[in-house]
Amino acid sequence: KAERYRSAAIERLRALGDRRATAELLLAETSARALVFGGTSAKLREGESLAREIDWREGMAMADQARSSAARRG
Repeated sequence: KAERYRSAAIERLRALGDRRATAELLLAETSARALVFGGTSAKLREGESLAREIDWREGMAMADQARSSAARRG
């Protein structure tokens, strides 16, 4: 149920054009998943892309950290 709410929130933020908030939700979700499951996802790539578009350095660092965590997990 929580995943459904997160997905709905991401879709609403996309519709509003809020790239930073969209990136934050995408990266927060993928960072947690990367720690547990490893691998990267389309959400991580999208979050990283949005962070780069708006030059959000903290977001870019979050994406790098998630990618590193995923690589360590396999």
